[in-house]
Amino acid sequence: MPVPSRKILCGAASALSVLLALGAGLAHAAPPFSGLATASPDPVEVGGWVTISLAVTNTTGADENNLDPFLDVNEGDVTPVGPPPAPWPLLADGDTALFEWTVSVNGLGPLSFTATAISDTPDEAAASVSVTVVTPAALTSALAVTPGSVETGQWIAVT
Repeated sequence: MPVPSRKILCGAASALSVLLALGAGLAHAAPPFSGLATASPDPVEVGGWVTISLAVTNTTGADENNLDPFLDVNEGDVTPVGPPPAPWPLLADGDTALFEWTVSVNGLGPLSFTATAISDTPDEAAASVSVTVVTPAALTSALAVTPGSVETGQWIAVT
């Protein structure tokens, strides 16, 4: 089960950006769930959105029922955008389920997430992913013309 002291975003799907690899914590000796971890965008600007996706492939040798996704925010300041993913009713052996969360980044500093998938079996697997947060680019410009007023044919300096 996810740690209760963490901010947990539970359960529908949005755009694919982050796949989390799973492979630990199963309750029986069957092979674990498996997946892949990526982050996009990474880095992300303050005020930007990050989508975390959890791809779970069932390699346990048996069907998994009611696969329930959880997302722990381990570090960083984010706000969920949209609904969380719904549980996956039946994940047959060899099939893959996709769960997705989108969050808005509220401040600078590292972001760290742990995604967990738990079935009724109860098989459980979890993986973590980190994202770098950067300050948005700021462009400034200035224009100075001297002298302030000119006559026809007079030279001016523009800096």
